[in-house]
Amino acid sequence: ARCPHANYVVQKCITIMAPNMLQFIIDEIVETGSLLVIARHKYGCRIMQRLIDRCPAEQVQKAVDRILKVFAEVGRHAYGTHVLQLLLRSGPISRRKQVWALVEENLEALVSHPRGGCGLLAAALEHGEDEEARIRLAGILRFSPHLEQGTAAWRAPLVARLREAVEEVNSREPIVQPFLSEPEREFWRGRASTSHTSLTYSEPEREPQREPV
Repeated sequence: ARCPHANYVVQKCITIMAPNMLQFIIDEIVETGSLLVIARHKYGCRIMQRLIDRCPAEQVQKAVDRILKVFAEVGRHAYGTHVLQLLLRSGPISRRKQVWALVEENLEALVSHPRGGCGLLAAALEHGEDEEARIRLAGILRFSPHLEQGTAAWRAPLVARLREAVEEVNSREPIVQPFLSEPEREFWRGRASTSHTSLTYSEPEREPQREPV
C-alpha cells in the first residue's frame, strides 16, 4: 500500500472487486497495527480512501473508528487529512455529523496547520450540510490570526482555499457575529493580538524513500 507503484495495483483491485472480497485487505491493515501509518502515508491514504468509498459503512467501521480516535493527529497531517475530507464529502450522514463535531472540537489545532488542517476546514465549509454551523465556523475563522500569516508555508494552496471558503460563506451571510458567543469573540480577539512570530508550524515527518520492489 505504501509503494509508489504497487499502490495502483491495490487501488485497481479495490475498484473492480466485490466489497466482500476486499475484507482481507481491511483485516491486513487493521489487525497488523499499520492503519494509522497507512492513513497518513502519501500513497497509503489513497488505499484508505478507496476502501471507504467502495465498501459498506459497516465493513470499514472498525478502521474509521480507530482513525477518528486520533482525529486531530490525522486531520493535521498533509496526507491523513484526505481520508477525513472524504468522510465529510461522501460518508454516511452519521459519519459526516461525527466528523463535523470533531472539527469544531479541534478547531484551533486544525487551523494552526496550513496543509492538512486548513484543507480539512475548507472541506467542512464546502460540504457541511448545516448552514448555521457553516456560518458559525466561518465567523470564528475570520478572526483567526493564522490565516493572516505571510510566510511561505501559509501561502500554500490549501490555505488560499480555506480563505476563499470563509469569504464565500461570509459573503452570503455577512452578519456572523450573532452566531459567536462573547467568550468566543474575546478568545479570537486575544489570538489576533498574538505576535505572528509565536505561531509556529512544523512539517510532518516524512518516511524515508524506498526503492520500488
